[in-house]
Amino acid sequence: MFPGPSRTEFEVNPLDGGKELAGAIIGVVDDDEGIRVAVDGLLRSAGFRVVTFSSAKALLDSVHLHMLACLILDLHIPDMDALSLQRRLADDGCQIPIIILTAHGDSETRAQAVNEGAVAFLTKPFDGELLLAAATRAVARIT
Repeated sequence: MFPGPSRTEFEVNPLDGGKELAGAIIGVVDDDEGIRVAVDGLLRSAGFRVVTFSSAKALLDSVHLHMLACLILDLHIPDMDALSLQRRLADDGCQIPIIILTAHGDSETRAQAVNEGAVAFLTKPFDGELLLAAATRAVARIT
């Protein structure tokens, strides 16, 4: 498990001299703090800005929701699964590209997620290069 508090606000990258990165903002929703920290670090290393959430409710209540260029969602989050969250966002007119991460995915769930607009459906443990490639493709849809 990775140490440190849950990151729920924007942070500056300490490697860039304290200046905010110019990259796109990606939201990460996962109830596992270790996954949130790992994905956060990976995305920041590629120049993205990141905001993390431990639940769908935290995301939906956030002032950051409409600033996001991409969402990375755990399939099984406690208060709403990723497919339900994906539908709710679409119903609300929110067109944020979504990447789904899961340790328990099957081909039927993968097909459903992709048919409903997910840009990628990746399994945990995830390959960092694949996740970065998916995030880059997703952000390109918005920018």
